[in-house]
Amino acid sequence: MQIEYNDSMKIKNLLKMGFALLLACCFALPSASFADGGGDGVQTCRALLVGCDQFLSQSETTPIAHNNIQMMESMLKLDTRGFLVRRLDGVATGADSLKAAIDWAFAGADEDDVSLIYISTHGIFESSRTLPEGTLLFSDGTMEEEVGAQALESMLAGVPGQKVLLVDACSSGALIGKGVSPSVGSARVRAAFRSDDFHVLVSAGANELSWYWQADTQEAPPGASYFTAALVAGAGLYGTYAADQNSDGVITLREMYTYLRTGQPSSSAQAYPQEDDFPLLCYDPSASTDSTLGELTGIVFQRTALDPENPIVTLYYTATAKTRVAYSVTPYANGQWDWEHAALIPDTTEWDDAANPSGQVFPGRRLAEVDLTDVLPEGWQYAMIHVLTLSGVDDNSAPSAVYAGRVLRAEVTGDPELTLRASSNWQRAVRPELEIFIGHTLPLSLTVTIEDASGKTVKTLSAAASTRPESLTPEGSLFYWNGTLRSGAPAPAGEYSIHATAVVGGQPYSVSKTVTVE
Repeated sequence: MQIEYNDSMKIKNLLKMGFALLLACCFALPSASFADGGGDGVQTCRALLVGCDQFLSQSETTPIAHNNIQMMESMLKLDTRGFLVRRLDGVATGADSLKAAIDWAFAGADEDDVSLIYISTHGIFESSRTLPEGTLLFSDGTMEEEVGAQALESMLAGVPGQKVLLVDACSSGALIGKGVSPSVGSARVRAAFRSDDFHVLVSAGANELSWYWQADTQEAPPGASYFTAALVAGAGLYGTYAADQNSDGVITLREMYTYLRTGQPSSSAQAYPQEDDFPLLCYDPSASTDSTLGELTGIVFQRTALDPENPIVTLYYTATAKTRVAYSVTPYANGQWDWEHAALIPDTTEWDDAANPSGQVFPGRRLAEVDLTDVLPEGWQYAMIHVLTLSGVDDNSAPSAVYAGRVLRAEVTGDPELTLRASSNWQRAVRPELEIFIGHTLPLSLTVTIEDASGKTVKTLSAAASTRPESLTPEGSLFYWNGTLRSGAPAPAGEYSIHATAVVGGQPYSVSKTVTVE
């Protein structure tokens, strides 16, 4: 029976109860399965992958979440710890079904274990509420329910051991109170997952959308989200563990966050704790990798800060097979990514002027120069580029895989109108991280440091890094200090200065503020 969204609440509740009972019969184990809090000295890693594609109040995304789950399962199979993976694909309808699935997937967990939950769905953040909270929408297309951050935390709190939460959803930063516009104020947001046993990585700030790409051809995989595609690429799905900065065989959540802040341009990944060295994925660095897993590897961008009058992107990549390469370029306008004016540019590295370029390349190392002069609008400040392969031979072929992406910044001139907002008195016992907002009206390269009372730099939050759109009001960039020094040791209580510096058109600009740390 198909139940419409405007049917009576009585009918919907009866069906909801029946469906929850069915899930409970399939998944639930006695609550005593979590009763023993002691560890057995052996670590077991479990994962629950949840995806929703059909909704009543939001647009359908079929089969984006389904494909995201498939990619995540493939990624977890690379982990040498041996994840036990469970899937809830397209059947989660709300709190009851989600709780039953959590009990099923993480049954038997103890204090030594790792329980990872990945969720791909629609996210909602209504900042106009008195106490706004990030929520996730769960639906199978016939029933639908929002689950808030506090409720989700409560479901997972009873699972012993360490919990890893990965969320690919719009406004998912609101779950942890991050990426919130200063005009809203993160202090108002009912953030969750602040205890030491949670490790969280989400796809977007509280005010950002999470985007996906979709193909309509039968020859191509029909799409995935940009965030999850970047996450699995960094975690070795295509044969290169690009997120492992020190190549030690362990990709920590800190390393993945850093990788995604550069390699995932369409939204700003958020994490809690901010500098989390908990292992997301473990692999054998001495083992040979299968380079045939992906058509493109070793993608390196030479420069992403471009002359606005002569915007040429230079990059290197290796093609492991004969394929078609193209570049999707999307400008940023009026506070959002302007997908309507995105352009698809075929690769021309092997075009000899004898025929129309189709993007076809042969195996080998390639140097590509992509001229965006006729693509970007006059006065552009930000844009993003994705490197992808195409599914067919005609010019209208859909993407078959997205391998890399970057935010492009125009090197402009003028006064960026730097401002700095942070609490003057930071009580670490109340808020474990200090939120720092640097306001700026222009794209720029930004350095943010923390100095002690003697003027010594004790922490660098940003080292001449390019800014990116974060959908904030007013415009600017958010940073988070966890109160540690360069060594990782906690900073002693006392006075510290926050300094933000930028050079625009050869002219230096700076702003600072003193903070008392308790």
